[in-house]
Amino acid sequence: MSNGYLTVKVDKKTGDLTSVKTPHTVTPNIELMGYLSGHHAGYWEQSPSLAPRREAKITIDPATDNGARAEVSVKGYSDGISILGPHPTAAGQEGGLIADLEIRYTLERGAHGLYTYAIYTHQNTYPAGSVGESRFGFKLSGTVFDWLSIDDQRNALMPTGKDWDAGTDLNMKESRRLTTGIYKGRAEHKYDYSADQSKIPAFGWSSTTQHVGLYLINPSFEYLSSGPLHFELTGQIDDGDGGDPTLLDYAKRTFSASSVAIAFCLSSECKDGANPCTKQLSFCGRQVRIGRAFSP
Repeated sequence: MSNGYLTVKVDKKTGDLTSVKTPHTVTPNIELMGYLSGHHAGYWEQSPSLAPRREAKITIDPATDNGARAEVSVKGYSDGISILGPHPTAAGQEGGLIADLEIRYTLERGAHGLYTYAIYTHQNTYPAGSVGESRFGFKLSGTVFDWLSIDDQRNALMPTGKDWDAGTDLNMKESRRLTTGIYKGRAEHKYDYSADQSKIPAFGWSSTTQHVGLYLINPSFEYLSSGPLHFELTGQIDDGDGGDPTLLDYAKRTFSASSVAIAFCLSSECKDGANPCTKQLSFCGRQVRIGRAFSP
């Protein structure tokens, strides 16, 4: 999809956002997505790629609205079994995901941002299941993005991926002592950038060389990670080799090990509303929509 300011590409199998470009960077149309570490580019935690049935289509055709808006969709159908395959890797989904999953991306004419949302549909014929965690994440290009803005305390030039790779492991997971770069000697780990979600409606990375930024925008917070007061990961250097600049936006379980973000119950047991076991929301034969916006 392209609107003159942004050009984006979506993988028809995975629903991943594989490319984001704008002609307004110093190097016009330089790729903004990262392809060195972790799950590349833009992605939802769960993917429809292994669903029993899959469909990719245009859900809003710009030819029908005078070019005002375009939207594309990648949908996986559960047909009563997990859409994540026999060995799910998504966090909190060890038992799979028994629900239809549709990922959509929407682009308006002249807009400087893109909207994405995921729709989980649990048919009333499906067995019970749950979503332990859902998030939209970005791995960004380390040759472009070098400045992270979370809040007043975390708004600075960041270490590079090469600095991360050269660092020495510390005695805690996902933490290294930097041995090169402007922060040589500093202990670097992603939890230094965690924040109260309700205090950061927008956060992201920018570039001191390409004069572009990419920010996640949350217009409301009630659906996020155990509510708006939850302390959560935001942006960081990815802890995988290559250390791509990373952005994460969560909807997930509470600190209780037995809780989930969304519970799908059996038709005979279901009452929409609060689930007494999980203190989360339960749905039966209904849709759950989780949305994200970002703006380069």
